[in-house]
Amino acid sequence: MDHYPQVWYLHFGVFVVFFPMVQSFKQDFGSAPSMSALRMVLPPWVFWVCMAISAYAILNFILFFVSMQQGSPAIWDGKYVLQSHGHFVRELSGAEYAQDRANELRGFSGHWLVFYSVSFAYFMFAKADTSRRFLR
Repeated sequence: MDHYPQVWYLHFGVFVVFFPMVQSFKQDFGSAPSMSALRMVLPPWVFWVCMAISAYAILNFILFFVSMQQGSPAIWDGKYVLQSHGHFVRELSGAEYAQDRANELRGFSGHWLVFYSVSFAYFMFAKADTSRRFLR
């Protein structure tokens, strides 16, 4: 994360792909579409891959939450520290700081996977199928 800060652009990218997917989904299936509507238009294997990614994201978030209970890593006055809501918890070694930063990134990565994979699945499989049905 410290070596490749551009990884945080993935936050922005989620909005670029997910909100257009939601709008398109609403246009094709009504204002309150359900998961069953998505399941109907996706090939079964794609739906189950998305479900597996979602399960991974939930597990990943739980592990992230448990590992970050004491606080989050920060640099204060050139020292690595663990802080919670702006309050000093304890000083960290360089290795502990790197590990906690990696845990933070992992906490977000599961969510990125869900948003990107569902958007990809919709535009690659469901939207293409919907377009073919409407053109007939």
